[in-house]
Amino acid sequence: MCGISGVFLRKPHAPHEAARAESGNRRMIAHQRLRGPDAQGAWKTAGVFFGHTRLAIMDPLNDGSRQPAESGRYVLAFNGEIYNFRQLRADLSRDVDFRTDGDTEVLLRALDRWGVKDTLDALNGIFAFAAYDKQEDALHLVRDRLGVKPLYAYRAERALWFASSPAAIVKGVGGRWDLDYAGLYAYFRLGAPFGERTLFRGILRVLPAEHLIADSRGGLRGRRYWTPRVRPASLDEAVPAAVRRQREAHVPSALFLSGGVDSTTLAAFLDGVDLFHLDSEEKRYAEYVAGFMKRPLRTRSYADGLEFDAFNESYVETSGEPSASASIPFLISHAMRDAGYKVAFSGNGADELFLGYARTPAPELREANWPAHGYEAGPSRSRRDQFRRIFRKAENFSVPRLREAGEDLRDDEWITRPLTDLPPGFPESAHTRWFELQTYVQYDLNATLDFASMSCSLEVRVPFLDHVLVEAVLSTSANVLVTADVGRKTPLKMLLKRRGFHPLLWARKKRGFSVPAAAGGRRKKRLRRAVTELETQGFLVLHDCCAPGSRDREYLSVAAHAFAAWKKKWIDTGFVQP
Repeated sequence: MCGISGVFLRKPHAPHEAARAESGNRRMIAHQRLRGPDAQGAWKTAGVFFGHTRLAIMDPLNDGSRQPAESGRYVLAFNGEIYNFRQLRADLSRDVDFRTDGDTEVLLRALDRWGVKDTLDALNGIFAFAAYDKQEDALHLVRDRLGVKPLYAYRAERALWFASSPAAIVKGVGGRWDLDYAGLYAYFRLGAPFGERTLFRGILRVLPAEHLIADSRGGLRGRRYWTPRVRPASLDEAVPAAVRRQREAHVPSALFLSGGVDSTTLAAFLDGVDLFHLDSEEKRYAEYVAGFMKRPLRTRSYADGLEFDAFNESYVETSGEPSASASIPFLISHAMRDAGYKVAFSGNGADELFLGYARTPAPELREANWPAHGYEAGPSRSRRDQFRRIFRKAENFSVPRLREAGEDLRDDEWITRPLTDLPPGFPESAHTRWFELQTYVQYDLNATLDFASMSCSLEVRVPFLDHVLVEAVLSTSANVLVTADVGRKTPLKMLLKRRGFHPLLWARKKRGFSVPAAAGGRRKKRLRRAVTELETQGFLVLHDCCAPGSRDREYLSVAAHAFAAWKKKWIDTGFVQP
């Protein structure tokens, strides 16, 4: 995992424009150093500037794996992992004499041989990359299918800037920015920035599965290169295959083992990967899993004086994005990096894919399976409840300056605008699961996990978001995923049962990872202060219908606390004008 950056100037350009772009790219590289502390590199030609910060995971001791990487036709700045790179390398090796044992050179040679479009079709991985085509004088910006790795762009009058974080672009371009109130409103609706816009007006998010092509005359066009296709498959085979695809790393790796179904499934198929648990009420389940597998379990206790303000401030400074849910992944990532790991594994996406939540409508679920999914009178066929559990209700709050900025987002259609529909052939519940993957997972879980972990120089892999596995699970009926005798996420539980794990491991109430009670008490006081501060300054108003103790009140208060940290860093210091 790494940080990428660059500037693509419109032609013709003046010398002072090139000098500004080059110095701006150096600032972006410096800002993203924590994403890649092992090496930094830059490349330039007339009007094109690339930067890279390397977290050395694959082929770590080989300087030939450093970036930006160059071939006869392309220059590449790449962040992520290509999990099928050995298969692609074998396909390319007839004509290529490889000098490294990593995936960067494989991606570069694939671009040479197949071009960008066909290479994207062949890749399995999590990635964001920029590729400059010297022959066509064109810049390609690409993001992975499920939006695991971030990429942002800013289109100025004479240049296109890009980086792995909006914060890096702000530092690179310089000057003072305007607060994007539509981006702020979207943030409060989800608890994480949602959609194309960020909180910096003009800096946009490259969307998941998006391929942008810029030419030197200022043109910019884009295409979506992937939508899930129906892929009938045995999940008994598809799940282990996806997990094992992501196993290879040339540095110390560990799985965050909570002791639940998702992390235990990963542990069962990640032979040789260390098991790590951050002390919690679930510790005895993690110890059971490790003991059953005859593998050691490393445990760490919470640091004394757990401070959410410090977490939020560090998070918003490195990323440029606030997140209501950043504290837990930030805490876990710090603990794992302090324990000496550079790669971690997470169960992100499993609940949304395998109907782990009762909130997710499952229209085709048979009546016999309703109780197992938490329904008394049958699952809803409407997305209304699902929608309102993911997003805060519009009637509960407002951003007063939104209309002053000429924006009106009261109609919730704007939320579905960046989303895509599944093609025909999927079961009905696939559409509601795909909605969760495109909203909560892509914009909250994925973004928050990336920025929290990379601020600790830790790469996190997410096997349940392997796109081949995603297609296979979406193609599976709710009646396979939820059964009366086993419950939710039946295929995962059956995989564990066949490997000998005791059903008591999952025959218990679902619990999320939570903070210690003492830390939670200190946090509540800060949440109240943050809400009062933002209401006084006109950034947020909680309406009377948002009652104290209600779900939306709690979520909006946590989001307010995170935004207050963002405001302190970016508005109060003069980078952004409200």
